[in-house]
Amino acid sequence: MGACSGSLVGAAQSVKRLELVEEESESDLPSKLAQDGRLLADFCLFLHGKGRRDELLDLWALELAAGCDWSSSARQDVVPSCVKLVERLEGAWEDYASSPEGLGNFDDKREWVQHDFPCAAIVDRIAAEDKRKRVDEHDELYGLAVAAMVGVHVSIVCSSLIEVWARSASQGCELEAAFNHRFPMLEYMACRQHQVRVFPVPPGGSAFSPQTCLDRHFRIEEFSPTLFAEVRRLCGIENAAFFESVCRTDFDFISFGTNSKSGEVFFFSHDDKYLLKTTTLGEAETLVGMLPRYIERLTAEPRSMLGRYLGLYRLCMEGEPERLFFIMRAVTSHHLPISHSYDLKGSTRHRTAKPGESVGKDNNFDEEMGQSLCLPPDIAEEVADVHQADVELLQDFNIMDFSLLVQIHDKTGSFFKQIEEAHQETKSKTRGVVIEGMDSTQSLASSASGRVTLKREGGGGSWLHQSSGALSLREHMPSATPDILRESSRKACKTWDSSDGSVLREDGTMVYTFGLIDMLVPFTAYPKMQYCGMTLLTCGQGGKSSRVPPDFYCERQIEKVHAYCGLENPYES
Repeated sequence: MGACSGSLVGAAQSVKRLELVEEESESDLPSKLAQDGRLLADFCLFLHGKGRRDELLDLWALELAAGCDWSSSARQDVVPSCVKLVERLEGAWEDYASSPEGLGNFDDKREWVQHDFPCAAIVDRIAAEDKRKRVDEHDELYGLAVAAMVGVHVSIVCSSLIEVWARSASQGCELEAAFNHRFPMLEYMACRQHQVRVFPVPPGGSAFSPQTCLDRHFRIEEFSPTLFAEVRRLCGIENAAFFESVCRTDFDFISFGTNSKSGEVFFFSHDDKYLLKTTTLGEAETLVGMLPRYIERLTAEPRSMLGRYLGLYRLCMEGEPERLFFIMRAVTSHHLPISHSYDLKGSTRHRTAKPGESVGKDNNFDEEMGQSLCLPPDIAEEVADVHQADVELLQDFNIMDFSLLVQIHDKTGSFFKQIEEAHQETKSKTRGVVIEGMDSTQSLASSASGRVTLKREGGGGSWLHQSSGALSLREHMPSATPDILRESSRKACKTWDSSDGSVLREDGTMVYTFGLIDMLVPFTAYPKMQYCGMTLLTCGQGGKSSRVPPDFYCERQIEKVHAYCGLENPYES
């Protein structure tokens, strides 16, 4: 199986760098570790068990240094430093290779046996409740799903152990100081950002990978492992819970829903907490490029609306094309049922959901929610401020075409049912209506006054009016908050819950969650051509489209969210 290709820093580049060290040191240690993260973890375990702390830190620093680009000016210093570490590790490497506690038990698979049995509770629930398409052994995506789950499990287990043992060896000192002591010519954060580990996974299993139901070898590359581990930590996600959701190894009962959009594939975990999505090289590079700033933002503001990217991987399987994919946390995590969702970009052109689509768009929100979130004033200001800061970060990375996903739990259980009934009623009543004061060829929006009255033929009073020329459904909202909701609203905490991102509507009838999604699309040559072409086709109205220059795109969405929060345009003095 050949090395994975692509401009995204990968295992092939790390191997090439360490091959330079191998030539100078005449040791096979560097390239072996670069080609197999399981071996790296096992060697770390051996050094940890023998109390060889300095050598463990040498090993950790050597592997981390290989992830960073060695410019020609730095190479003359980096290679000798790496050779020095390899020479210090050579004795330990020989001990490990000959020890029954080291390489001698590398193929011991007993540790994984406990993960190989189906979970009866999950299987029963899925069989009874999950009506979505499931990826089982008869599905063409089955191999991808199994390899992704197993590969993610193997990579996180190994990378977590390496980090834990390195921190133990540092005896309370910062790992950054240990790295800088060995490689003062390299930037610690840049090495972490571009670090990659590769994990071969044979069908028969090993001490650090389970036996699989596949008949082929595969390998998975894990990008920026320590930085994505930090993201998971900031999200309060522990490895055990993550594995339970994403990395089930009861292969006969894979319970991932699937969807396809723009050629990419989605898998949803059996509990809907996470999704796996294949991605493009450009999006992957954008994600890696923004990781340090992204982590800074999540650290400073736990309520950030930025989508939670929990890992980036590349799967290489014999006979199959390589696939880049990432894992995200679902926008909503409060476990309340979602009554309705809106995908908001801030534009109006082609921003109405088609009949039958489950997620509304900008025009649907304006029509159905009355262009307002109806939040308590202090919370509304916080929501707008957090959104603006998040979007300005995306703007710094030249990103556009992202959406603000608004998911709503209707505590009354009736609002969106009434919306649908109102739509059906509108369709029925508009059969054969006349518009007073307008010619039959005029559109509603062309009324001179902007105010229209719809009247049934045959007389009678007007049944609906709207000053903007669009049908308003605000009158279908509950006329009064039920007593139980009014009481719960009084008792509810009037704050924005940072644990799950939930925000309570001012009248207590709805719970909102917000998340910026599809936020990895840079304004490259193709969207630039789309924008220019649309501007020509619409005689200068390209700015109303979704794909516009990042500065305009970001400001337009910020203005829209401020309006939804009942606040003034931040760009108007």
